[in-house]
Amino acid sequence: MKKTILSVVLVLFYSICLFPALSAAEGEADEAGWDTCVESFLSDHGCLNDLVALGYYNTVTGEEHYYRGDSYMETGSIYKVPLNMVYAEQISNGDLTLDSPVLGVPYSVMQQASLIRSDNYYATLLWQNLGSYMQFRDRIAPYMGVDPETVDPIYYENRFFTAQQVIHCLRVLYDDPDRFPGIIDCLLQAEPEDYFCFHEQRVPVAHKYGYIAENGSFYVCDCGICYTEDPILITMFTWDVRLPNNLLADYCTLMCDYADQTRAERLAAEAQTQEPGEPVPLPPSPAMEPIPTVIPEAPVQAGSSLSLPLLLLFAALSVLVLGAVILLSIRKRMRFFSGLLAWLLLSAAAAVCILGQAKGLPFTKTEGDPQETVTAFFDGIVSGDPDPSYELLADYSSLGLTAVPSDPAEQALYAALRNSYAYSLSGDCSVSGLSAVQQVCFTYLDLSALSSDLKNEAAASVPALVQELPAGQIYNSAGGYREDFIARVYLEAMETVLQHPESYYTTIRFPVELQYREGAWKLLTSDALLTALSGGSVAGS
Repeated sequence: MKKTILSVVLVLFYSICLFPALSAAEGEADEAGWDTCVESFLSDHGCLNDLVALGYYNTVTGEEHYYRGDSYMETGSIYKVPLNMVYAEQISNGDLTLDSPVLGVPYSVMQQASLIRSDNYYATLLWQNLGSYMQFRDRIAPYMGVDPETVDPIYYENRFFTAQQVIHCLRVLYDDPDRFPGIIDCLLQAEPEDYFCFHEQRVPVAHKYGYIAENGSFYVCDCGICYTEDPILITMFTWDVRLPNNLLADYCTLMCDYADQTRAERLAAEAQTQEPGEPVPLPPSPAMEPIPTVIPEAPVQAGSSLSLPLLLLFAALSVLVLGAVILLSIRKRMRFFSGLLAWLLLSAAAAVCILGQAKGLPFTKTEGDPQETVTAFFDGIVSGDPDPSYELLADYSSLGLTAVPSDPAEQALYAALRNSYAYSLSGDCSVSGLSAVQQVCFTYLDLSALSSDLKNEAAASVPALVQELPAGQIYNSAGGYREDFIARVYLEAMETVLQHPESYYTTIRFPVELQYREGAWKLLTSDALLTALSGGSVAGS
């Protein structure tokens, strides 16, 4: 299931409020809490003990947890991360450049192909250039935190790793990204809507997945850096589980939520060090703090352009066939003009096949007006009845716009966002074969602009409420603010800020792309569309 617009809005709201949870000692790892959380998660998904391995590390607090963390499992293409770290480190040391050839191919090409598209051919060339497979595994051992002299021999078999080794590798990469230029940038572009990112896209995730189906077994794994407020490193290996993409994405969501919760607890613990009865400042809004993210470029889509190896193969075969025709005609075994005609026809057929693979063949006759589809979609969104609009989407089954939050402050914020929607079409719809593009101007409530005023209004109202209310309605036993007190502060602040919501309206212009599928025009969602529907709280992948 895709991430819903409501979930994005609520994430932003809670990032502003950060209600303190039950207190935990500052810097203390909540081992029992993590274990209980993960065991419940695995039970809900029906995963047996030996089917998964998990890892978690918080880069700010150092909190670290594992489930079967020292068990070796097949991890597929995850090895391509430490493999590229070997070459990237040579670049930072000045021994290589991104344009340096490796077996005749610029390394930059190999880096992007192996990490973004998980190209096995280039990855194989990279590790073979280091020597034998065992020598390659020795070269990456420092990144994995293992000693080749004492490591379990299974380390040298296939693509086996443990969750602890992969987390160690991610820590080395995260702690010193300049030492490994280009690696994180590539990982941010890899599969932005699958694996960990299948329906968890509220934060950027730099990840490398592994996917293997062989000998009747199915291995799907992922590891990555999630840029939550306290960035976390996570990994998950699976073996023959049902719906692995859902499982991976649910785990990613669970760990992001866990990181946000422990951060809120840590901030609440800091606030509790002040004396009861004093007006303690509300927990700061992480939305106001910079997050070290890289907005990735559009990922390379398979089949969207002609590959150089395929063109070279086609050209070589064409020359060989033409040579055979000439040779047979010289030996009087074929008439030259008949052979030449056959060669031309075969070459033309092959060219059509190659072009069809790359561009698609426009043999389908389209019906209907794509501009009418765009109008119908946005009419449903603006009217408050978006269910019919979902039928016009090519890639999402729902956007969650009909959901209603339970908290009064959340309800007010979400209602204001929905009421702000307005649109107009800009220019004519451009149609090319089975694709179309329509420019749209869309107005929405800018939550990022509103959040600053909401935070200031909430902070300004605290002193008056502290004087007005009894201490028992303000502070808990540890000296921090009561949750119901913070809820009241933000509800009143929300009501004040939303008295003039139009002052936070923003209008953007973006292209809406359509494709002709199954006899009808369908909309393709984009970052710009999701950003607008989410009140500006989604950016990139």
